[in-house]
Amino acid sequence: MMDFATLYPFYTPDLDLKYLMNNYNKHNILDKIVRFAMIFTLIGAITSPPLASLAEILIVLMLLSSKTLHQLLLKSWQQPMVKAALILYAIICIGILYSKAPLQDSLNTWWSWRKLLLLPIALAIFNTPIWKRCLLNTIISFTSIIACISFILWTINYVPPISASVEGGAGILLRDRVVQSMAFSAGAFSAILLAVYTAKTRMKLMLIASSILLMANILLVTPARSGYLALIIYITVLVGVYASWKNWSIFKILRLSGIATAFMIMMMLLVPASQQRIFSGLYEVQNYSHTDQAAGTMGLRLAIWENVPPLIWASPVFGHGTGAYRTVYSQRIAGLPYLALTPTHDPHNQYLKMAVEHGIVGLMAFILLLVMAFFQIASSSLYRILGLGVMAAWCATSFATSHFSTFPEGTFIFVWLGVMLAQEVKL
Repeated sequence: MMDFATLYPFYTPDLDLKYLMNNYNKHNILDKIVRFAMIFTLIGAITSPPLASLAEILIVLMLLSSKTLHQLLLKSWQQPMVKAALILYAIICIGILYSKAPLQDSLNTWWSWRKLLLLPIALAIFNTPIWKRCLLNTIISFTSIIACISFILWTINYVPPISASVEGGAGILLRDRVVQSMAFSAGAFSAILLAVYTAKTRMKLMLIASSILLMANILLVTPARSGYLALIIYITVLVGVYASWKNWSIFKILRLSGIATAFMIMMMLLVPASQQRIFSGLYEVQNYSHTDQAAGTMGLRLAIWENVPPLIWASPVFGHGTGAYRTVYSQRIAGLPYLALTPTHDPHNQYLKMAVEHGIVGLMAFILLLVMAFFQIASSSLYRILGLGVMAAWCATSFATSHFSTFPEGTFIFVWLGVMLAQEVKL
């Protein structure tokens, strides 16, 4: 008979409830509060900014009150992403001094980047697997519950007030359809991967059901192209993970990845809602004209991207300063008969935004932060895959969005990376 380790080679003790509770009870009340506050910050980011802000205040108060947390923060300096995050934040702070934007705009942008500091804090305090699993359970359960309610509202065609205010449509319960699709796709990815690492059959089935529910909601209810791309990235990551366990050749991996991607695209094209969203984007790209006032969101992006490169060449090394994109872009398009005549706060591309405001120096610092994620020593392969997989989705969608800068998605990804990629530290 095969032993337990052979049947479940990826199982780790931190997936066992008894093990989790024993480790949970070892933490004092302040340590527990600050970690729960970080989890609420992530949930608040995709639901309610005031909730996230209150949780952030609580985090600061707890950090000031606990000697144990002080020690963890000092030890976190050894982690690669902490150094990279602080370098990037320093560049953003210095950018205020030479920014071409009004001082208030620069300060507002600087303040919005406080979410970056959640990354080193999370890397410091989520030093044991129990809290990683706690956040993982929370996000899977929360997104699954929201998805169920979303399906009900979509079935009766009820548009919640918050959804109506952001043109979200029936069934959109989170900040907007993009935020909902990104959160649901991360939840689906987490559920299916956790199912692989879980030994108990009942738990496996529940996790698989949650993953299917979340993916179905993205295809049927939440029409956001970012979510569709994220699903494709997650499918590719899962194929790559499975292939690495099987020691497959690169050609076999590419072939299976292609098949999995084609299957996901086919599913999207078979569902009317996602099909319409994909075809509308393709139509906007194919029929784009910079004088067309009804070019759609993809047409808007193309118009913006035509005018961003000259801004980068005008100040290639250090950029135009923190929060300066809107100012310099408005000056660039003044008098031009472009759809992009309407000033925008970002170029709908994270990498272009960093290059415009902070030049090559800032862009390289941002890329360094992403690269350093691969050098983090997570407490297990499960959390490493979850961290890097979700980061890959954010990096891919950020070619047409600014998901690291916006409050909901930016806060989500920095907290997520900090929690999942934190090293296990014992005091």
